[in-house]
Amino acid sequence: MLQSAQPDWGDRHRTRYGFAPYPPEEAITSPFIDPANLPPIDVDRQIAAIPPNATIKGMFIQGLLDIARAHDPSAAGARRVAFKDYPLADFATVAVMVARTVFPHLPLRAALREVGRSTYRAFLASLTGRVVFGVLGSDLHKMIATTTRAYGLTQSHGRAVVLETSKSHCLLRYEQLHQFLDALEVGVVEEAVSSCGYDVDISLQLESLHTGLMLVRFRPSPS
Repeated sequence: MLQSAQPDWGDRHRTRYGFAPYPPEEAITSPFIDPANLPPIDVDRQIAAIPPNATIKGMFIQGLLDIARAHDPSAAGARRVAFKDYPLADFATVAVMVARTVFPHLPLRAALREVGRSTYRAFLASLTGRVVFGVLGSDLHKMIATTTRAYGLTQSHGRAVVLETSKSHCLLRYEQLHQFLDALEVGVVEEAVSSCGYDVDISLQLESLHTGLMLVRFRPSPS
């Protein structure tokens, strides 16, 4: 089901992370699929594929542990230092543990999606999150742009760039994002959009488990 090569979109433009294609209008249709229709997640395969030197700031692992402890105060896990670098594989392992602990009734893919939503809410409520996002209010496009830029500041591997935006959609490109792009990251973006007062629908076009496009469609939530 995964596509092995990037679509030939012709003209490309330079971004801070290299060259990215300008997608034609017709690309935003059939090649994109609902993440819920992807095969079950192979956890061992995804974690084994994380580069050994890939790191992420401790605040995100600690955020996961806090979610687990809010559900079960006896949940194990040593406290992480917010701005210290930790192996990205640790983050992925803890995310799976939290998904299975907090959302045991859901398939793992759906549970990781919920973990992504919970992680974003927890970060938004933190001191760092309030500093980073508090000034943006409910400006959806600024929120998405800030969220994608944060990857380069908070982890060593994995980049995201906004390719295009409109009043009803945005198109994101992820490169080498190893923390469950097809599940947890979907939840992160869903919550980012929802927090601005929009209903959201997300579909993916994957080149690999870690690289691909995310089409985010949104509309104002009914008042």
